[in-house]
Amino acid sequence: QSPVGRRDVREDRLYELSLEWRPSPSAVVQAGRLVGGPFAAMGYTDGLLAQARAWRGLWVGAFAGRVVNLGSLQGEQGTRVGGLIRVVAESTRSGAEGEFLLGAVSEKGPGGAVSRDFLSLEASWHQGGRWYVTSRGEIDVHRGWRRTLTGKTYQVTNAAFAASWQVSQQVRVSANYDQRRNYLTWDTRPLPEDVFVRYFREGGRVALDWQGPASWRVTLATGLERPGAGAQATQSFYGAVSKGRVGRLPLAFGMEANVYRGGELAGWVANLRSSFHWANGNDIGLVFGRSVVSGLASWTKPHRQNSWARVFSDVKLAPGLYLRAELEKRVGDDSGGQQALADLVIRF
Repeated sequence: QSPVGRRDVREDRLYELSLEWRPSPSAVVQAGRLVGGPFAAMGYTDGLLAQARAWRGLWVGAFAGRVVNLGSLQGEQGTRVGGLIRVVAESTRSGAEGEFLLGAVSEKGPGGAVSRDFLSLEASWHQGGRWYVTSRGEIDVHRGWRRTLTGKTYQVTNAAFAASWQVSQQVRVSANYDQRRNYLTWDTRPLPEDVFVRYFREGGRVALDWQGPASWRVTLATGLERPGAGAQATQSFYGAVSKGRVGRLPLAFGMEANVYRGGELAGWVANLRSSFHWANGNDIGLVFGRSVVSGLASWTKPHRQNSWARVFSDVKLAPGLYLRAELEKRVGDDSGGQQALADLVIRF
């Protein structure tokens, strides 16, 4: 018994255990915890997944199992079944490769209650490291209480797009966009609907990355993010410059800053870092950082400032065995004091 009269709570977790069987190069069967499965929207599922190549680059598959709730040792919250069609293509002339995936998922709560039905679409196309384009989206198909609540037959709940192009040996440009919307399921249905259903966030970013001679690198980026439908967007500007080696010394340094403005706030965050590397992957480094926020009428002070200093190091103890340590000191309006972390890392 704990001091407050309740049973002690064990925090042990076995998050993933699965078996994979490949009877041939064109077929695969997985059993156990399917972490993400063949597409991200599938989520954590305890069950069975089978995929087979039907013709050349055409694959088909199906899965079934129980929905997993990682916050509980009991874990299961209803059932999940679905299927997928995956097409893989390549161009022998240009060397480009692409993949398209269409997945259909049906989730039910205990007793067969309506939970969530949706389609997941993923597509990507790339040519080595020169350029790539990738996108994904989820379309919810509403029925039962979900259709009554939203008043819609279908709704785009998640969408994302990213593209990158290597303009030259030194310059790469990239752009991305993502949109997320909360959706109610059997598990989250008791939450306040007027707040939960209205949640919506979207944002976009463009960046320019330059890798110059003598291990110099510069990154410039700007983005917009909207925290809700009809809300004012927050605009941000990011810049970073780094050098991987100073002369013949194994000394690296870099600095980065992010400035943002929009909605009810404006501010900036900056970091200055340096590190010294020596044989066998050992290093030691130092980071200084500072942040300033202003314009928040709900806070008692017109400005909030925070600063921090961090020392970190990786030390090789044995082949494949490293000790990673970090000591940080923070001062400011939102945080203070110090903390120390230590990790034992095994590298294969």
